[in-house]
Amino acid sequence: MIDPIRPNILYTGGFCDGVFRSTDRGATWISLPTSGFCIESIALSPVNNARLINDDGRLTNNGGQSWDRLSNFFGGNDVVFGPNGDLIITAGFFGGPFFRPIDARAQTLLPDDAEEGDGIGSAVAVSGDLYVLGVPGDDDSGTNAGAVLVFQRDGTDLNFLEKILVPEGFSANSFGASLALQGNILVVGAPGNGPIAKGTERMQAAVFERLGGVWSLKTPIVSSGGSADDEFGATVSIDGSTVAVGAPGDNQGEPGEGSGAAYVFDFDGSTATLLTKEKPPSPVAGARFGEGLDLKNGVMAVGAPRGQTLTGALAGTVSLYDQITNNLRPLGTVEGDGEDNDDEFGAAVSLSGSRMIIGAPGEGGDAGDGVGAAYAFVLDGDFATRIARLQPDDTEPGDEFGRSVDIAGERAIVGAPQASAVEGIDSGAAYLFAVSDNAVEQQEKLAPLDDDSAGGFGTSVAISDTEILIGAPASQGDTGAAQVKSDTELVFGGDFEPN
Repeated sequence: MIDPIRPNILYTGGFCDGVFRSTDRGATWISLPTSGFCIESIALSPVNNARLINDDGRLTNNGGQSWDRLSNFFGGNDVVFGPNGDLIITAGFFGGPFFRPIDARAQTLLPDDAEEGDGIGSAVAVSGDLYVLGVPGDDDSGTNAGAVLVFQRDGTDLNFLEKILVPEGFSANSFGASLALQGNILVVGAPGNGPIAKGTERMQAAVFERLGGVWSLKTPIVSSGGSADDEFGATVSIDGSTVAVGAPGDNQGEPGEGSGAAYVFDFDGSTATLLTKEKPPSPVAGARFGEGLDLKNGVMAVGAPRGQTLTGALAGTVSLYDQITNNLRPLGTVEGDGEDNDDEFGAAVSLSGSRMIIGAPGEGGDAGDGVGAAYAFVLDGDFATRIARLQPDDTEPGDEFGRSVDIAGERAIVGAPQASAVEGIDSGAAYLFAVSDNAVEQQEKLAPLDDDSAGGFGTSVAISDTEILIGAPASQGDTGAAQVKSDTELVFGGDFEPN
């Protein structure tokens, strides 16, 4: 194969000897690092002469110095790029042709000091040009104390800015297990109940502010009379000066352990003052009220994935509240279609304007148990009207579609961390949807960039007007990572009818 831009450069495959390159029109050849895979054909991108693909499904963006295995690749003995360089076409062993899009807009966020068990990407958040990843297993401040990684976009580059550790004088467990980002204000949850260092104060949630490019602690957030087992900080959200914190393990009062609670605080820029503590409207032990949580435009949604429905099943509920001055006014409760105790409706919830997305990762369907589902609602005054129940056709039992959700305007993202998006691996996946006030339509299924990026992909998701951030805390050899995708356009076409 001849490089059309630099005709003195040639590439050839040596079957199981790998890939060879010549820079002198074939007079001499250099073996490229290929990890020993066997090759019959190679293709060169028509728009990027450093990008090559071989018929083993390996892609390079640096002229063959390193190769990544693509997911969803069907091998063959012929492989070519499409005319725009964003599509690979293969044919051969498995029939064909097969088409596999290449997304040059996707990038992986992985720090240099990542270690096994860090859980990078267990929580993610995006706001403007800032990307934040939770690292609840980081050991820099103590065993599993946790940390938070901050990246910033500069054009096409994503630059690492800072690693936020547990502040001095505090101890934490799983710091970074939950995140909420609003401009230069960051709320971090640390719901772990492990031991703390002598002479330190336990930190379960905190507010940080970025000033002069540096993140500094503004105030810790503490529960009122709670215990370390309450999981205070399992979820966090911020809306203007109001901060909400979920404690799904809270067991104060009746009916007992794990009924859950949601705390609402006023943050005045330096301190956080408790406004109210909400318990589930129909409390049952183990409801885990507060496991799903979001707060936007004066409305708070609290998920209880084991909450009791009107049929008596512990299939999950979501309670809605309207913030009036310093009080919350209950608006009502919504449910899904499931009637099984492990449906987990409300395990994840997200609000944007008048729209709401709710995950039910344990809900079944035609494909079997644990496929998962998600629901879209429109809020109008005191009412929540369901638009659609979402369950993509390619989901399988145990995918947990709906384990994570996020919505921003007309864009919604739903994670399925046990889906098989990479052939033969429960790699995880995420699905992008276009949302209007009367319909929701699937746009794209997002898969890990390669085998190394597989592992809990979709455990956490975040979306903005232009960016998608997906956490994969079991990827990269169990260090975890996150994947960013930019500039995805929405196309409404009628895949989902209003329901």
